[in-house]
Amino acid sequence: MKNLICVLFTLIILAACGQKNVNSALETKQEIKSDSASKVISKLKLNPGDFIQRVNCISNENLSFAVYVPKGYSSDRKMPSLFLFDPHSDGSLPLKLYRDLADEYGYILIGSNDSKNGNSRELTSQILNSILKSAYQLLPLDSQRIYAGGFSGGARVASMLAFSSAKIQGLITCGAGFPQEIWTKMPPSFIIGIAGDGDMNLNEITSIKVQDPNLKNRYQIIRFDGKHEWPPMAIFEQAFLALEAIAIHDELIPKNANLIKHLNETYQSYADSLTVSGNSLYEAGLYDRWINSMDNLADLTVAKNTYKDLLKKGSYKQALIDEQALFLEEQRRREFCVNAIGKQDTIWWDQQMKNLQYEIKTSSIPRKNMLSRISGSLSLGCFMNLNQALGGNQRDAMEYFSHLYRLIDPTNVEAWYLSAEVAGKKTDYPQVYNYLSRAVSLGFNDPNRAHSDPSFSMMMSDPEFNQIINRNTK
Repeated sequence: MKNLICVLFTLIILAACGQKNVNSALETKQEIKSDSASKVISKLKLNPGDFIQRVNCISNENLSFAVYVPKGYSSDRKMPSLFLFDPHSDGSLPLKLYRDLADEYGYILIGSNDSKNGNSRELTSQILNSILKSAYQLLPLDSQRIYAGGFSGGARVASMLAFSSAKIQGLITCGAGFPQEIWTKMPPSFIIGIAGDGDMNLNEITSIKVQDPNLKNRYQIIRFDGKHEWPPMAIFEQAFLALEAIAIHDELIPKNANLIKHLNETYQSYADSLTVSGNSLYEAGLYDRWINSMDNLADLTVAKNTYKDLLKKGSYKQALIDEQALFLEEQRRREFCVNAIGKQDTIWWDQQMKNLQYEIKTSSIPRKNMLSRISGSLSLGCFMNLNQALGGNQRDAMEYFSHLYRLIDPTNVEAWYLSAEVAGKKTDYPQVYNYLSRAVSLGFNDPNRAHSDPSFSMMMSDPEFNQIINRNTK
């Protein structure tokens, strides 16, 4: 059993963290069908600034999406749109995070309430078909400016949509890479990869080398001081800056002096803030994006000279050398951890995690981020293996991975909720209460999920069970 677990974990870590394996999980051209023969459907009646958490899809009312229309919304004017996919089917979350940006740049935001990690490819295709068809019929979308974005597993779904026949103009992929070998022609005409320096999938974003010379300047990388998470608004705004600039280059929108001035000044303000921060890697990345986006639209003489000088600095060159060394160490340590899965018991792992957490607390920021990436990849591997074991009712594997998951990622809601599932399958009700209480204390707020979970079938009418799972709904 241990050897089987080790092989399974290795495959999952490679799929989650190695770009080659990630790419193979996505079909080259996922077909997103349209239905031109559909009956005429009235547009949604919306007011500027409206936020609707659930709009049922036309072809399947079991599927839905959230929508935010900007304060400059007008039903008689077609507007650019951004489809956003959360890995936990929280369609409202990214809309709440970025609606101020939607207001400023005039985008309709659309978030799937059904797309999530663990869905089958068939269901994902159905969701994409339904949300795209419904949005086209219900909202005044500019068909020349349809964009897709997502975080983590949601980024992979956004990639499926972008590399389909749906003519998605641009892709924003956060915390996950994209299938670079199939990006040989447009659309998408532009891709932005975003990741925190503590994100276990950072290397997916930074290691992508676009082969087509016509597309090399159309992939931008945005890094930030953060972990595996939706980017903060100030980081995500830089994606909007690029989308607007590229739309001007591609003549999708006319040259507008006020817009160009706003874009250029915003890039300048971000560059100024990074100069103060002293992070030469972030600063160089910002200047590279600024120049690629705004060249031939604004006078970039000063920006180009500053960028050239920055690349010559010894501090920048040393930062590149140090980072490459950390990436190599990260690879070696990940391999060590993978080899230990199934071979080392939970007592050994307990000591390893204590050592890792101590090392994180006492390390420099770059090293701390590298160690956090290792921890994050282990957490993801435990999550996927534990789900696999639960689905197959593999008792030993369930016990092993639930224990590891709690050790590796003790502040993760899923670690405690899935551990409660394991306890439920063993009819260990005191532990179910214990683990569910921890999950709730960390933010679990989905009583419907618990009520529909067969692991808790014998506890549905228990007052203590219901009190726990409903604690955050009051």
